[in-house]
Amino acid sequence: MILKSLKDNSPLGIAIAVLVFAGFACSAVMPYGGWMWIVPQSGSLIFGDIRNFLGSFGTPLLLGICFVLLNIMEVLVMTSLNNRFELTRAKGSLFFVVTAAVGMCYIPYNVLLPEQFAAVFIMLGMFPILNSNGKDVAVYNLFDAGLFFGVATLFCFNAVITLFFGIAAITVFRPYRFNEIMMLVLGIITPVLFYFAGYYLSNSEIMPVWENIAEEFSIRHIFTPVGNNLVFLIAGTAWLVVTGLMMAGLYTRFNVFEGRVYRFLFMVFVITVGAALSPFLSIETLRIALCPAAFMTVTVFYNIKQGFWSELLFAAFLLSSIALHVYLAL
Repeated sequence: MILKSLKDNSPLGIAIAVLVFAGFACSAVMPYGGWMWIVPQSGSLIFGDIRNFLGSFGTPLLLGICFVLLNIMEVLVMTSLNNRFELTRAKGSLFFVVTAAVGMCYIPYNVLLPEQFAAVFIMLGMFPILNSNGKDVAVYNLFDAGLFFGVATLFCFNAVITLFFGIAAITVFRPYRFNEIMMLVLGIITPVLFYFAGYYLSNSEIMPVWENIAEEFSIRHIFTPVGNNLVFLIAGTAWLVVTGLMMAGLYTRFNVFEGRVYRFLFMVFVITVGAALSPFLSIETLRIALCPAAFMTVTVFYNIKQGFWSELLFAAFLLSSIALHVYLAL
């Protein structure tokens, strides 16, 4: 009765969540094949400084610990978002297990990525977006969301897709207004302007930064579905099909606000996956999709009728994630 224990947030469920999360985290703090020795050189304005600072201590263990702490932070923000807007009555145990199974099963990406930092700020930007529901005027909500998205862009160039997240939110939660889109854009560029203003005031050379940005967006990223990537693609597609069909069956049970939220999360997921598979952004962009993916998976498992088949389905989901994890570790 693993699923029931996690749903009830019982002591057994909490113990299972800790064990599962710790098991997946081992690939970061005790790297297989030296994955943690290689930290991606992804395009970012400030991630390079963070990477160099952590690397100065001379141990990959610290990078692994930071990776695990960021995963915990993502779960805490998701549970806070869930509790604030009462999207589902699922507790933290189920969120921890699902987040670990979805976001930490693919060992090659169990490294400290700029997308992880960006994902935390993007999820924080969801708070003012969801608060905009039903308001006559939401320019300040969208500006606040834009600020969070702008900070995410400082950590990761791939976070420029958050502009489309904001546009999706406007189309879902409220009538279309051009001035709200402009406030969203202003919010996104404000942290970037402050960053370059700091460079100017400190008399630092700005041209290398511009060259870094231009180089990042001139690279064509090609996702090749072979080897481990093919296994990951097959497993991910199977999970998407099952989760999508079950979410479609649950949709009529949601109230108006919940229906809007899950439509928005689905749009965010589709935008992120499409961007990650495009040649313009790197495949690591998929990390940003963790929030909507985890929310939809938690919703499916929490709302599914309790019984033998629900336990079997959850066990199959968890075991397949563990099997993928172990397969990539060998």
